[in-house]
Parts: sequence; structure tokens; C-alpha cells
Amino acid sequence: MNQGADIELFQAVEGHLAAAPPVQGVALHEGPRGTRVRIALDDGEKELQVVTLRGRAAGDLAARLAPDTLLVAPRVTKAMAAAVADAGASYVDQAGNMTLRLPPTYVHIEGKRLPTKAAGAMRAPGLRVLLAWLLDETLVGGTLHATCDAADVSVTAARDMRKRLDELGYVAGAGKGRVWTPHGRRRARQMWLEGYRMVLRPQLDLGGFHVADADANMTKAESILTEAWQTSHQRAHTTRWTWSGVDALARTPQHHELVDGVPLLRLAVVPGVDVERELPLQRSAIYNVRVLRLPIALAAEHAGLPGWPRDVPHPLMVWTELMCDSNPRVREAAEALETSLPDGWH
Repeated sequence: MNQGADIELFQAVEGHLAAAPPVQGVALHEGPRGTRVRIALDDGEKELQVVTLRGRAAGDLAARLAPDTLLVAPRVTKAMAAAVADAGASYVDQAGNMTLRLPPTYVHIEGKRLPTKAAGAMRAPGLRVLLAWLLDETLVGGTLHATCDAADVSVTAARDMRKRLDELGYVAGAGKGRVWTPHGRRRARQMWLEGYRMVLRPQLDLGGFHVADADANMTKAESILTEAWQTSHQRAHTTRWTWSGVDALARTPQHHELVDGVPLLRLAVVPGVDVERELPLQRSAIYNVRVLRLPIALAAEHAGLPGWPRDVPHPLMVWTELMCDSNPRVREAAEALETSLPDGWH
């Protein structure tokens, strides 16, 4: 990236940029003056040069920033925001506050604060337990140890989540007779989505990569990855990684619901996969592949659902990723997926 830029800091705010309406997607690329961020909008694409800032005085910002600059900082104070405004530039911070000047589009979000630990409704282990029960409802009435094995959590985490769902009325019964209540599963799924979006997803985002073949365009990159998946599956006899989000939906019978124009391939790997050793990918600030780690290995499986290929994760994970997308048309595809799948698959 540009001299003095902090790629980890940019990755920490990338989700906020992508979620800001009317932004449809963001991607880094190498421009004539260094690394720039490409922002996809309803009316086309805009580009801004990235400048990161940690702990510097705001007084010199106006002199340093050009109008086509995006300032990225852990926290942007009122004084810093004013200096950026005077320069006609844009900014975003880790809490999600931002001003984007992308004529004729103008985006302004303020008043956001970083969540405190106490504010988190659920922790990662509890969310993995919840996901395991949503993926395999036999675990709801199974032993705590079975849940621990599926979710890779402690007995305490499994017991606490079971107690929580009991108190909320999402499950009923005891022992092998414990089941989801009529509306419990749907409400638990919404709880999962909110927790995944706020707590798990930022932890599981492994960042940007490009295909090891430096000359590969998007079509060739997809072909290379498709062949790599087939080789991996034949060798391991199990699913080590899958397509994710819109790239997963595009491979299912529900692909006609998809509207997506962001030049980015999305993958998901199971826990324990070393991306650069097992996939033909290299980590890069300039990327066209984004990789997430699945919360649990069970999320990669969906044996028995007609028409769904093995190289996409469980429909619940496809739906979850679509619902986290900043593009409202992609979220509409997620809602359509709910109505087209058999009960219990999403």
C-alpha cells in the first residue's frame, strides 16, 4: 500500500465501508499513484487513495490530504473530521463513522462507537454452539459432549447456551426429548445472524488473496480454484473448503435469484486449514479472492439436500453470508432462499 499505510487497519474498517448504503462492494487495487480502494456504487465505480493514521495530530491533515483521498483511522475525532472536510477528502474509522465524497454520491455516518465487551450479547463459543444446533437439530436433544465435539467448545459453553435457549423459550423438553419450539428455531437463527455479524465474522475474516498464477483473470482464477477443490476433495475425502456467499449461491439451483457485480471471489475454509498451503492462493493487499474461516467444520456439510453441490457450505451458512452482504439485492436473494428451501435447511 502507500507509504505509511496500515493494511490491518484498512481491513478493520473494510466491512463498514461495504455495509454503507449505497455501497455495493469495495476492493483494493494497484493504481498509477499506488494502492487505491475501488468502491462500487449503484451508478458505477469510484476510486480513492488510502491514507492510514494512528496517533498523529489532526492539524496537518488538511495540508496532506487530496480530495480523492480516504483517511482510515482507529478513531476520527470532530477536529479530524473537520480537517478532512476542509480538504474535501473522505474518512472512515473502526467504529463505522465515515464521510464519503464520491460525487454525486455523499455518505455521512456519525455517532458510532466501538462495542464494549459487556455490550456483546454472546461470545464466540456460545455462537458456535448455537450454529451446531441450527445445523443439526439432533444435537438439541443430544448430550452436551456431542455438542462440544461438533462445536469445538467446552462443556460450560454448551451448558450455558442450553440454559439460555430454555429461558428464552426457544427449546422445550428435556434430555432426548428437547426440541425447538414452533418459533424457536427461526428466532434462534436471527440470534445467530446478529451474533455472527457482530462477533464472529470479524474474527473469521482471513483477508484478501490472489491466485498464485499472477496472470490469471477472474475467469481463469475461478477455473483454477474449481480444479483445486476437486483435487482437494479427492485427496482428503472430506470438504476442506467451499465457495461462499454469492459464489456459493451461483452454484445452486437458486442461482437465478442472484444479482452481484462485484469483481471478487469468495471462499470459506474449515477450521485448521492453512490457506496458502492447501489452496493455490497467496495473501496480498491487491486481491480478487476473499477468504473466511467457517465457524465449525459442520458448516461445510449438507448431505441430503437435492441439487446442492459439495463445493458449497450448508444452506444456513450461504444464507448467513448473503444476509451480511452490503448489497440490498444480495440480501433479497437471501430472503428468496428462505422460501425456496425445505423447512429446516436454512
